[in-house]
Parts: sequence; C-alpha cells; structure tokens
Amino acid sequence: MLLIPIAIESITASVHVCGQRLGRVLATLALVLVAGTGIAADLGNSEALETLGRLRSRDWEELSPEFRSVEDTYARAKAAAARKEFPEAERLFRLATLKGAILERKGLEEEQAVAEAVEPDDSSRLVGDEFYYRVRKRDTVRLVAAKFGVSQRNIIRLNRLKKGEHLQAGQRLKIVTRRIVPKEIEQGIVINIPDRTMYLFRDGKLASMYPVAVGKPSFKEKRGWHTPTGNFTIVGKIRDPVWKVPLSIKNEMKSQGKDLPEEVPPGVGNPLGKYALRTSIPGILIHGTNAPASIYGFSSHGCIRVYPDHMEQLFRDVRLKTLGEIVYRPVKVAQSEDGRVFMEVHPDVYDRVKNLEIEAWKIITNNNVNARVDWEKVMRAVDSRSGVPEDITLEPSRVHSGSKGLLKVAGG
Repeated sequence: MLLIPIAIESITASVHVCGQRLGRVLATLALVLVAGTGIAADLGNSEALETLGRLRSRDWEELSPEFRSVEDTYARAKAAAARKEFPEAERLFRLATLKGAILERKGLEEEQAVAEAVEPDDSSRLVGDEFYYRVRKRDTVRLVAAKFGVSQRNIIRLNRLKKGEHLQAGQRLKIVTRRIVPKEIEQGIVINIPDRTMYLFRDGKLASMYPVAVGKPSFKEKRGWHTPTGNFTIVGKIRDPVWKVPLSIKNEMKSQGKDLPEEVPPGVGNPLGKYALRTSIPGILIHGTNAPASIYGFSSHGCIRVYPDHMEQLFRDVRLKTLGEIVYRPVKVAQSEDGRVFMEVHPDVYDRVKNLEIEAWKIITNNNVNARVDWEKVMRAVDSRSGVPEDITLEPSRVHSGSKGLLKVAGG
C-alpha cells in the first residue's frame, strides 16, 4: 500500500510565546514520565489542571468540541485517581496535557491568522509485505529475524511460539516486513539507525531495502560504538576485503582477554564478509559478515553490516559515487491514500531523543494529522515500541464535527 507524501511546516516567529509555554508543558511532562505512579499522577494532575485553567479563560467557538475533549479526559483522569488507579490516572493526565497544548497552539495560530506555505519535506511510504516462510535446516528464530529484518518478539507473537522453542525444518512462519520509509530521495541510499534498515532508491522509487546491523549503544559504563549520522558517498568497492583491525578494537578485545592480529585476510574468519563498500565517512564501511545472525541488531563497531546474500546483490547494484545518508528517526508517521494514519516507533537506543512520547507528538503535529489521530492509540504505540507501523487513526465515530484538524508546529 503506497502512502501519499505528508507535508512538514515550519513554525513562525509569531507563535514564539506559545512555544515557550509549550516547552514548559513538555518539560514538566517529561518529569511526569519518570516519576513513581502516585507522585507522577499528582504531578500530571497539577500540569493538566494548569493547562485546563488557561483553556477555560477563552471562548473556543468552533474549537469547542476539542476543548470538551480535554475536559472529558481530565475528568476521567480525576476519577481514576479517586479510585487509586494511579497508572491509568497518570496516563490520562498526560493525554489531557497533550491535547491542551495542541489546542492552545491551534488557538494562537487562528488568532494571529498565521499563513505559512506548506513545503513538503520527507515523503513517507508504507512498504513491505506479509507472507509465510518455510523453515530450513539450522534456522533459528534469531537467524530468520535477521534475514528478513523483523524482531524476534514479533515472530514469536505472530506464530504463537513458546519462549526458547526450537524451529523445525519445514515449519511455516508468518512474517510481516511492513515499515515506513523514513525519507525518500531521487537516487542513492538511506540508512535509518533505529529501524536498522537500508533503503536503496533509483529514479525516485524504492528499488530495494535490506535489514542491517549498526553500531552498539552505550551501556552503563561500557563504551558504545555509535554509527554516525550524515551524508556520505560510496568511494570504493572491495571484493574479498582484508580487515585491517583498528587499534581501538584491538584494545577492546585485549581488555576481554582476546588478541587480534594486525589484519585478517579474506576467508570465513573475516568479519567483513566477501564484499565491502567504502563510504566517505572515515572508518565506516558497508560490508557483509561472517555472523549473519547479528543482522538487524545493534552489534557492530559503527559500520553497516549486511546479510551475506543481500550484500552480494547490493555490491552489484551500487556504483561508485553513489550518494547516501545515515539518519536517526525512531518515530515515523505516514498517511495512506484512504486517509488512515500510521506510526512506527522504535526504541531510542542512542538516547538522542530522550522522550519518545513528546517526539511522537511533535512529528504528528508537524505532519498536520493531529486532529485525525487517536491519542490513546498513539500512547499505546509509543509504550510498545513494536518497530512495526501501527494504525493510529481516529475512527469517524470519535471525530468531532467542529474540529478543523490542522496544526502547524515546529520540530520532528
């Protein structure tokens, strides 16, 4: 199912005051998210009540259905708190605060009659498929997940497998590879770190996509090996590469009691596999691997690992001087031709976004679909971080007829 482009708008200076207020709202909201259940509910009540107080000070006229929605959500939160259902109360207070912040921004824009040209940014599409895969000898859930770029958790859930269950040759597994393309370009490569996927474009169309492994995140005191973001060019193509072991990796392995040679020749023991593409980013290769089960993970020292069969095809398809970009987008939103809205959320493994709920809010409002989404579905999608597109459309029976449904907010 192809999705139509979604425009992204920039905020004007005329909404700066409201932006500062919204910043305070979101800062407090971030605090709510990390507090304990009872305390979090109290903090959420305070912020939601403050937001509601500001909303009550004006006449919303055509936006009154949205104002009533904020009041209704707040009332449900208070009722949940009275029943000592603190997690539910906290969730509803958060929802009321988000709805209120959106309504405040919308009201200010209407007052000032902000007319901002809509400039398309990154068109997004829903791609992928749903099919059955017949298990081969020596297949594991992890290896199948790596091959198709899906999570082990989703394979287990879709096929009702028991934890630790071994696959049998000939067994049929349901696989769903749907995802939202983070950015479309005319020619070249886009790699999105959070969804561990490479997208190859030709003549403005998605030609192919491959699951990849990217750099390890930091963990406690352990150093991470983050894959860098930015633009690059393919400056070299290497068949049967020799791995010249970086000193930093040699030192890391030595601290673990493992000695590595200065270089590793081509062969089954070479972690670069049979093919490699050299990028213009210092030290970053796109290469095969001798550990295929590591694909679709955060397992490299910064390079982009590709499943061996996929890398062979990629090596044939990609020419020297091909342009590319590595991006970091854990939250993606797309709109279908029939008007439904989808959101795909991945964990913020490099801790760059800090708060995925606020990130989702920004991206949804930037894409002018805030009045067409069900915010409870949004919050469930953020909480699950499933890594698959979730339908967050507000069903017609729940849409207020007086809602205008457009909002222009910076960010995302």
